[in-house]
Amino acid sequence: MTNLSNSTDMHICLQTGELHITTEQPQQLLRLSGFGSRANKKRGFVFVSKVLGKHVPARPQQMQTAQRELAELLLARLSQRPTLLIGFAETATGLGFGVFEQLQQAGFALAFYLHTTRYRLAQDLWLDFQEEHSHATEHLLYQPQDAGLRAQLARVENLVLIDDEFSTGKTVQNLLRALQPHLPALRQVYAAALLSWLPAPLMGIECLNLHQGRFNFNEYSVTWVDNTAASVAQQPVCLDWLLPCNFGRLGIQNFAPDYASWTDWRSLRNKRVLVLGTGEFMHPAYGLGRFLEAQGVDVWVQSSTRSPLNVDADISNSLIFLDNYHEKVKNYLYNLDFYDSILLCVETLQLPAEFDLPQQLAAYAEEVRVLYC
Repeated sequence: MTNLSNSTDMHICLQTGELHITTEQPQQLLRLSGFGSRANKKRGFVFVSKVLGKHVPARPQQMQTAQRELAELLLARLSQRPTLLIGFAETATGLGFGVFEQLQQAGFALAFYLHTTRYRLAQDLWLDFQEEHSHATEHLLYQPQDAGLRAQLARVENLVLIDDEFSTGKTVQNLLRALQPHLPALRQVYAAALLSWLPAPLMGIECLNLHQGRFNFNEYSVTWVDNTAASVAQQPVCLDWLLPCNFGRLGIQNFAPDYASWTDWRSLRNKRVLVLGTGEFMHPAYGLGRFLEAQGVDVWVQSSTRSPLNVDADISNSLIFLDNYHEKVKNYLYNLDFYDSILLCVETLQLPAEFDLPQQLAAYAEEVRVLYC
């Protein structure tokens, strides 16, 4: 653990309480994260990442830099042995995928990627586990769809669990406990995150992070609104008909979409553009944003979320809408600014009639394009 004897104390006043942080790297923390409050009695605060492209828009280059920094920490430790990387839904689906890509680009060839999901599929369910403090606690993890990747599970020696932050470590431990019987060759486990607030080492897991510190939260006496029911599907059904493409839920090792064909990108030159993902569908939006950035477009990346946050601190505004997955779950988009063009990326083949996000976005952009990726 990091020695915090030469530390800085930070105090953040939120609607729900006071967040007290002890850190040796205040500038690094503020590069990576802001702060906000949750409408959730289980945890009344939130670290608002500046490099995930989730609750605040981020430049693709900022996101790539954070992904590369985490990948470099892993590369210093990983041996060229079969490796499975797992990203945690929904917030770290894109971060995990990005770290995986960075490993590939650095020449690490024996890895594949899988992320947990909240969605039911008519596929072989590997396991499920709980994220205890979350607004939507259940994580589902499916068997890789590809027979070759399934065969690799028996040979996996390195396991990398990726999230945006670790606080208690319970989610990581819950997943590892469920996974171990299924990975007979497992030798080393890593937990990689942008932020770590772990109070102590996790047994059998090496934790890697870009910032480490401590926090405590003094909760105010406030009236809490229970948003749990609105954050999960009340009668979940299999969504295979709606989600024909595998963007990580069913295991992926090769991902090279033709972003140039996704939209008329030449018309976006000299415009301010937001590429907007939806829920767990984060990484393709980031990939498109990175492509546009390379073409000289002034581009930002963000994704909607099912996490209910207060308009408070680094959360300046909020849109509320029903999701595009036909589950009638409330979704949110925060810190929306004004753009010349918004590219709304969806993986769902059909949009439900009540999905009015494109109409709401029209107040924030001269044009809104819906891209079926």
